[in-house]
Amino acid sequence: MADSSASHDIERRASARRSILSVLGIASVAVVIDQLVKIWAIASLTLGQPVSLVGDLVQLRLVFNPGAAFSMGEEMTWVFTVLAVVVSGVLVWFSRSLRSTPLIVLFGVFLGGVVGNLIDRLFRPPAFARGHVVDFLQLKGFAIVNLADIMLTCAVIGLVLIMLFCPRQFEEVSAAAKGESSAARADEHAQ
Repeated sequence: MADSSASHDIERRASARRSILSVLGIASVAVVIDQLVKIWAIASLTLGQPVSLVGDLVQLRLVFNPGAAFSMGEEMTWVFTVLAVVVSGVLVWFSRSLRSTPLIVLFGVFLGGVVGNLIDRLFRPPAFARGHVVDFLQLKGFAIVNLADIMLTCAVIGLVLIMLFCPRQFEEVSAAAKGESSAARADEHAQ
């Protein structure tokens, strides 16, 4: 019985490690793509000057955004930085319980979007942890966004669709998280 419990624990830890590494790998690719596109936008676009892609419907327009969506909270840049760090940690923490490939991909894309904008906030002017996010894609009548924003939006839409149409995948994450904590408690009581 002890061998069964030990092998289950080893498999659970290996599975958690695979999930975390998968989420981090996907997030890393997303961050690299986001940062490369932002470097291109800064090098190729003139600040505030529109470049038409699809008439007035879709334009490239470089701006540096100190706030959140629609430039809200421009005086609260540091709050968005702290929030992004916390969200990143929570995503990595919960990724250990993921067993579903779609959830792993969506968590990775979401984390990549968060970290892509966090890098801007940490390292772009005007100051560390108060940097402005590089935005460059404008849809008519909508905010100017970047690739990280698009990743965040797509990941949220994907997660909502899974919640609506495949809720069992989230139940499995919850059960795995609870199982890990009860297994840890059982180990403590056994000692």
